[in-house]
Amino acid sequence: MILFFVLINSRAQIPGIDTLFRANELVYFSELEKSSFRDFLDGNPDYLSMIAAINSDTDERELKLYREWVDEIIRNIRSKKFDQLSEENKIERIKRYVIKALLISYEYKADFDDLFRFGNYNYFTAAAIYSFILDQFGIPYEIYELPTYIKLVAYTGDQQIAFETTKPGYQFFMFDHETRINFVKFIHKQGVIDDITFSNISTRNLFEQYYFAGYGLTIREMIGMLYINSAVDLMLGDRNQDSYAQLEKAFILHPSYKSQFLLLVNLNNYLLKMDYHNPLDLGYLIKASRLIDHGVDRKLIETYLEDIVNTVLVKE
Repeated sequence: MILFFVLINSRAQIPGIDTLFRANELVYFSELEKSSFRDFLDGNPDYLSMIAAINSDTDERELKLYREWVDEIIRNIRSKKFDQLSEENKIERIKRYVIKALLISYEYKADFDDLFRFGNYNYFTAAAIYSFILDQFGIPYEIYELPTYIKLVAYTGDQQIAFETTKPGYQFFMFDHETRINFVKFIHKQGVIDDITFSNISTRNLFEQYYFAGYGLTIREMIGMLYINSAVDLMLGDRNQDSYAQLEKAFILHPSYKSQFLLLVNLNNYLLKMDYHNPLDLGYLIKASRLIDHGVDRKLIETYLEDIVNTVLVKE
């Protein structure tokens, strides 16, 4: 149940992290993640480190091994007169070498680390490693999130070459009807869709059109999607606090209707269970107050504050 989606100015630009989030309040689950994410915030991103660090079990030693492996793949690609190949053949060689070295078996729940440990991949991790390597060669590309799979497209002049990350038609997420309804109501209140569209187009079609990023994404936004996946897993495990921490980072990397929706759902779930005597819980009420006019209803915050005063200061 979503209780507080009241978007006042839906078409306004979303403020930066200094307005909605505090960089020094972001929660990290390893030293590697902290250092890589802070480097990103400082304008010095190491995307391979950021991807690997989403798994809190990954340490510097493992990252070094992954980096050496990727560097070796890149060296092998560059060998055998790579610079003399046509742009199309360069891309085909990249695909062939990455598949041979890392993309052995499709596994729905594979982590990024599983690429190197077992050769297991999924749509997101395959797109992530492809995009990282394409960046090293300066080849332009875009990532598209479709309802049934992830597609990466590289560009060579007027040509587009697709990198399939799994078989088209594979439904990688199943969403219940309530989730679809709540999301569509959310974008309706944001003004993304008008009343006529809301009334006349099916919930399923609207959900698929706006929930998935069917527009070109970069590696930065791809990492944001990996953070979203991590947050969803934590949310399903009833770890709302950890899930919210991942969603803040996801939103910074990939501000979108999806990340905003999930952030607010998670925050709402957390506030419903809030302990007024717990300073940490009260801190999340402060976080919610920063999102007034960006998904959080001011009246709800005022109601919580009145209830805290009445419960803690008056009754006790």
